[in-house]
Amino acid sequence: MELKKATRSYQLSQVILDKTFEQTVESEFILPDYLAEIVRIVKCMGTPHIVSKQRADQKIILDGYVHFHLLYTSEDGAKLYSFEQSIPFTKQIDAKVAVEDALVETAVKGEYINCRATNPRAISVRSSVSIRVKAVGKAEQTVLSDVSGMGVQMKKERFSATVPAASGQKAFSLEDETDLALSSPPEAVLGVDSYLSIDDYKVITGKVILKGECRNHVSYLLQNNQVESADYTIPVSQIVDIENCSADMAFSVRAAVLDCKAELKQNIEGENTVLSTQMVCEASVVCYRQEEIETIRDLFSTTFESEYKTRPFTASSVSVLPKQAFTVTRQVKLDGPALTTVYDVWGEVNLLTQKMEEGVLVAAGNVKATVIGADGEGTLHFSEKNVDFETRIPAPGDGQNQTADLTIKLTGSSASLAPDGGAELRFDLEGEAVLTSTFTGNVVEDLSVDEESPKETDKNIALTIYYCDRGEDVWQIAKRYNTSVEGIVQENSLEGDTVPEKRTLLIPIVSE
Repeated sequence: MELKKATRSYQLSQVILDKTFEQTVESEFILPDYLAEIVRIVKCMGTPHIVSKQRADQKIILDGYVHFHLLYTSEDGAKLYSFEQSIPFTKQIDAKVAVEDALVETAVKGEYINCRATNPRAISVRSSVSIRVKAVGKAEQTVLSDVSGMGVQMKKERFSATVPAASGQKAFSLEDETDLALSSPPEAVLGVDSYLSIDDYKVITGKVILKGECRNHVSYLLQNNQVESADYTIPVSQIVDIENCSADMAFSVRAAVLDCKAELKQNIEGENTVLSTQMVCEASVVCYRQEEIETIRDLFSTTFESEYKTRPFTASSVSVLPKQAFTVTRQVKLDGPALTTVYDVWGEVNLLTQKMEEGVLVAAGNVKATVIGADGEGTLHFSEKNVDFETRIPAPGDGQNQTADLTIKLTGSSASLAPDGGAELRFDLEGEAVLTSTFTGNVVEDLSVDEESPKETDKNIALTIYYCDRGEDVWQIAKRYNTSVEGIVQENSLEGDTVPEKRTLLIPIVSE
């Protein structure tokens, strides 16, 4: 009987790159003439942003900048001055494989920033940022799917994989002007925390319609040297074009604010009470389809000597976990004099560890908190504290061969004065995770049967008695006795691929 072989190809996801890179950013600035000279540096801040991503051949080129913000006092020491500049940088990454069609996602955070006054009107700045780059593409894997003839017996493995069918990425801008209601005219914007949330999406052929909102928390320095804050929301509606997507697929939708600039503008009375905000945002959508994958893990021929070659095979099943909101509250003691007023708090989330346990994703990290307050003399103070957190997110599975791509975002913050002159801090956080269960193993790539080397069988023997232990694999027994799994199962009325208890088995002798 002729040996027949069939193959099948699968389009599976492939992580091209997932690595964190360091980038040093340096610059020097001269203060403009309208600002006073520097006597004391109160606070030096740097916020990194990635504003564009280019893919060319095997390279990923990232353009970004560090938003440098200096707060200082002049000779009299009473008034706080604000100076802001952008320090651009470019990072080129060699992915070593083609990335033109890959989905590239980035996450950037500041590691440190140092500044010093080289003279009363000059500033030298040095900072370091870390950039996580993840690029996911597609890879075609072809495997041997079926063999018939020449007494070939196969051990197949079937499982469901979540295959990325298509993906799309869109950068878009949001602009807004808001009239501020503050107790006194603002002098400068101290900081902006922006959070972009996609709360709903609708799928039509070739398009995904996203709806959500961008929430902004803004702190202002007032002319009386006090600080106030305000919160406002901008509605978001965007369409991401994605070929080959349909409503019956599973979707992973992520969105982030890449860049946010806020400045004060004059109203019709000539007062700086209008906040103008320009944001660059990005939405990433991945569409997944379920595919049944069948591979051959082992085989042999009952009639001829044979040999086969194997190759590594990897497939993944993806689950998009529901968003998990949680709150961290902490009372902290602050360095320096006791405060009589706490104005505001800024936060930067650092995810430090994550691990899969049975049915739970456990994540831990901290919020780097910057508390803004004043002492009894009205002097402003900026204090930094790390607020630790741990969260547990329900995740289906046993934790084996599972990984999670987790993002934790700050969605809100507040601060108040504690009885000891410290601060009561509250941070609202939200976790988004994509859970990946991975199958990795060797599968049969090809088989050769030697027709010149038939296996010898005793035709006078129809059955063999075998004393087996509980839990033995029927496939291994069949391979040892050169017979079929189906024959052993039928002869002994077994219901599965393993023997449930210690017993005697009748082993039929088969040939082609």
